Amino acid sequence: MGLDEIYNNYEVDPSFQQLREFGSQFVPGFGSRINPDVIFIGEAPGVMEDIQGIPFVGQAGVKLNEFLKEAGIDKFFKTNLLKFRPPDNRDPNHEEIAASVSYLIQELNEINPIVVCPLGRYAMRVLLPDQTSITKASGKVFNSRWCSAPVIPIIHPGRVLRPGAETATIIIRASFQKVKELIDGANEEVS
Repeated sequence: MGLDEIYNNYEVDPSFQQLREFGSQFVPGFGSRINPDVIFIGEAPGVMEDIQGIPFVGQAGVKLNEFLKEAGIDKFFKTNLLKFRPPDNRDPNHEEIAASVSYLIQELNEINPIVVCPLGRYAMRVLLPDQTSITKASGKVFNSRWCSAPVIPIIHPGRVLRPGAETATIIIRASFQKVKELIDGANEEVS
């Protein structure tokens, strides 16, 4: 099954009828589709993502791109756990998360990245249910039963847009450096 088929199935899944009625458009993943070095997984589309139909194009996406450039990571794929924006930017509910997990796993298997990076606690807790603190887990390497690639959770880049972001910025930068180290190590093994 290819990505387009996965996305087509997600888009018409009755589990997301309420989100579709909200007026939210479907926001599939975007980026290097064939063996990217890393896949970044957010929680759900924000306002700008909902308008443009592309993940991570809002202010948090701008910050994500800055961190990517700074770390020298250029072959990546961006997606969200939920592919529709929840009303009033609320947190995804249990039913929406549960309905999205199988699609995310299919997406991970199809993309086949070197590293998987959940951004923020919701995406992290799907892949690493035993981890409760994104701050404590950020930048550490974990294994997940959902994918064969190592998982490195990262504090959501949107966190640096809020006051008191100095510590989060330092942790995020270190996390991106860890991701880059794993990518470089994997690419050296292939050479």
